[in-house]
Amino acid sequence: MEELRQQECNLRSLLMLFLSAYHKVKPNADIIVEHTLYDGLYCTVSKDHYIDSEIILYEMYHMQKQQLIYEEKIISLQEAITYFTKHRMYEKVTLLKQSNKQNVTVQILDGYIDVVYGDLLSHTGMLPNFFCISYEQGYWLSFQETPKIQPKLFSAFQLSEAFGHMLKVSTIAQLNTVIKEKNFYELVLLCEMVQERQFAKICETIMKQRTIQCLLIAGPSCSGKSSSLHRLRMHFKMYGKEAVCLSMDDFYKNREDTAKLADGSYDFDSIDAIDLTLFHTTVTKLLNKEQVQLPKYNFKTGKREWDTIYTQLEDTQILMIEGIHALHPITSKYLKKEFTYKLYINALTHMNIDEHTRIKTSDYRLLRRIARDSMTRNWSAKETLALWKNVRTKEDEHIYPYQEEADDVMNTAMAYELSILKTIVQPQLECINIEDPMYHKAKDLLNILSFIYESDADIIPRYSIFAEFMGNSIFSVS
Repeated sequence: MEELRQQECNLRSLLMLFLSAYHKVKPNADIIVEHTLYDGLYCTVSKDHYIDSEIILYEMYHMQKQQLIYEEKIISLQEAITYFTKHRMYEKVTLLKQSNKQNVTVQILDGYIDVVYGDLLSHTGMLPNFFCISYEQGYWLSFQETPKIQPKLFSAFQLSEAFGHMLKVSTIAQLNTVIKEKNFYELVLLCEMVQERQFAKICETIMKQRTIQCLLIAGPSCSGKSSSLHRLRMHFKMYGKEAVCLSMDDFYKNREDTAKLADGSYDFDSIDAIDLTLFHTTVTKLLNKEQVQLPKYNFKTGKREWDTIYTQLEDTQILMIEGIHALHPITSKYLKKEFTYKLYINALTHMNIDEHTRIKTSDYRLLRRIARDSMTRNWSAKETLALWKNVRTKEDEHIYPYQEEADDVMNTAMAYELSILKTIVQPQLECINIEDPMYHKAKDLLNILSFIYESDADIIPRYSIFAEFMGNSIFSVS
C-alpha cells in the first residue's frame, strides 16, 4: 500500500509541476485533467492555448533542476474564490462555495496556486524521470517514456468524457448542482438509457455475426460483469436467442486447494485459483452440444457443489461466460476465434473533483466493492481494504495486459453513483481508526466523499448495474 501511495504522490507532484510550467508560458490556459492513461494522466487544453509539448517539457525540466519547494498555505475562502475565479477555475470555485469552509488549504509551486487533495513531494528535484508527450488533442504525463497504444480503451474514456460534458455532470460540483436543483431523477434515467443503448449495440453487433457461439465478458473487480451478463441475456431474448450463462467464479478450486498470500488469506484473484481443466472440459462439451453437469461454488463453505440438472447448449443458444480472467489467453485456449466474441467491461469514470483532480477508476471501483461487500457479504470496509492491494496486483498481471484484445469495450460507470455510495460507505470508513494500516486509504476515500451531496437510493431501478453494489439487484449476483 505504501508503494502505491508513493506512486500517487509522485504523479500529483508531476501534475502540479506541469500546471505551474504551463501557467508560466500560457497564464490564461484552461487545462483539464481528463482521465488516467497508461500509468499516466491525459490532459487537454483549449486550442487557442495549445503549445508544443517540448516547450512545456523544457520548462518542467528547468523547474525540476531548481528544486523548487512545494509549499502549503491556509488562506480564507474568499481569497481562494477570488484567485480561482481570476484564473478561470470555475469548477474549483463552485466546489469551494458548496463546501462552506471558512479557510482553504492551498498548495503553491513557484507562484502557481492550486488545491491538491493529497500529499506532494518536498521539492521538484525529488521527482523521478518524467515525460510530457503530445497525445491526440492533449498531453500525456507519465514516468514511462512511451505510452502503450490502447485505442479501444482510450475511445471508451473519450466517449465517457463526452457524455459527461453533454449532461454537464463532469465534476463533483456539477453533480451537487443537479442534486440541489432536484434534477437527480432525470440524471439517473439518462444514465440508464445510455447504458441500455450500449447493451443493445453490443447485442446487435453479435447477432449480425451469425457465427458467434460464445461471448466472453471480462473486467476487473466491481466493474459490473455479473449484472452486464444478465442484461445482455435479456437483450438476446428480444432477438429470440436464449443464453446459457457461466461464471468463472463457479470454477474455483476448493478452498483447501487454493494458494494463500503472505498474510495467510486465500488468493482468489489469481488465475491459478480457477480449476482450468474443469473449465475447459465443461466449455468444450457445451460448445459440442453435449450434456454437462455445471459446478456451483459455495463461498460460505469454500466447496464446489453441482447442479442436479444437466445443461446442454442448443443450436439456437449462445454461451455467455463472465469472469475477471475471461480475456486471459488461457481461458480461450480451445475456443475458435471466429466463434468467439470478447467484451471488456470496466467502470471508467469521467467524474473529477474539479478541473485538475480526477477520481481514479480504481478508487471508484473500490467504493463500489466496499458497498457490495457490506450489503451482500457482511464484510467491513477494513476487510475489503485489506484485500484490495492483492486485487489490484492481480488485475495488473492478469486483466489489463489483455484488455485491448477485446472486440468491444463497455463502460459501466454512471454519473450519479457517488452520491449514493457515500451513504453506504462513509459510515464504515469513519470506523477505521488512525492506528489501523488501512487508515490512510480510508482517509483518501473519505476526502473524496466529503465533497459530495447525498441523494435518494430508492429511485435506482433494481435492474440497474449499480443495484448490484447496493445489494438489491433483481439479478442473481454476488
